[in-house]
Amino acid sequence: MSVLAISEQVFEVGASHPDRKLFDCLMPTPHGTTYNSYLIFGSEKTALIDAVDPEKTEVLLNNLEEAGVKRLDYLINLHTEQDHAGSAEAVRCKYPEVEFITNAKVKELMHTHLHIPEDKMTVVTENDTIELGGKTLSFIMIPFAHWPDNYMVHLKEDNILFSSDLFGSHYATSKAFSTSSAEQRLAAKNYFAEIMLPYRSHVAKHVKRVRELAPKMIAPSHGPVWYDPDIILRRYERWTGDGVKNLVAIPYVSMHDSTKVMVERLTVKLSEQGLSVVCRNLGAEPDSLSLETGHFITDLVDAAAVVMATPTVIG
Repeated sequence: MSVLAISEQVFEVGASHPDRKLFDCLMPTPHGTTYNSYLIFGSEKTALIDAVDPEKTEVLLNNLEEAGVKRLDYLINLHTEQDHAGSAEAVRCKYPEVEFITNAKVKELMHTHLHIPEDKMTVVTENDTIELGGKTLSFIMIPFAHWPDNYMVHLKEDNILFSSDLFGSHYATSKAFSTSSAEQRLAAKNYFAEIMLPYRSHVAKHVKRVRELAPKMIAPSHGPVWYDPDIILRRYERWTGDGVKNLVAIPYVSMHDSTKVMVERLTVKLSEQGLSVVCRNLGAEPDSLSLETGHFITDLVDAAAVVMATPTVIG
């Protein structure tokens, strides 16, 4: 991923990682991922929203050079995980004048884990603004989407919402825009299931606020930009709602196929009652256990019931 314009004087300068197959040692990423970093030129000041994973530091620094950044006034860290903030110190070394913009929790974590000096960070709170010159940034706190430190930035003049991990997808493409293909929509659902589902009640409140804000564009920290935000907003509203499908999810492990036979018989009986059933053999391929587990977690978004089946070991 090189420098890509997403709006007037707004650029994607992050990094693509198409061959990353596992995220956080847990989440399968068959389409890789991206570490999105957004550069905004105002008439007076320049801001960078998020850094990238340390492994892709040189890509970010090269993209900043390609974009013609001589001076960087602000680095706005929306979240402190390494894939968003791990190269922050390298950015500071290249642009020593940079001021880190954080919320209170991000400041704490940036100092504790990444050793950014406290006097280099300025804390913002809900609805605070920063003027870049013809570009106004407003800040919106979204705790537990999915960490307690997450927050968003709204670029008022362009009506772009930089949403941190919210509305993201592990989906590496050569372009920053959303094609809204079936493959990408599934990647967004997988991402929601793995990362946002445990915090569904928090996320539902944040989605409502975004709907009220009515952004023209949503630029997440992973995956393509949503040029039609309604596509992902409608899905998040459904996924965070109380509605479920007539679906039973059955994850199972079977050592000698006895449990598998039981699952197959149960599947027949449930199907005869008009229920849809999806079975996940978690032990089918021991080298890719995380892949089937990831599929099962995605099933949880829609399932009305879950039946777990395992063999008995040692009594």
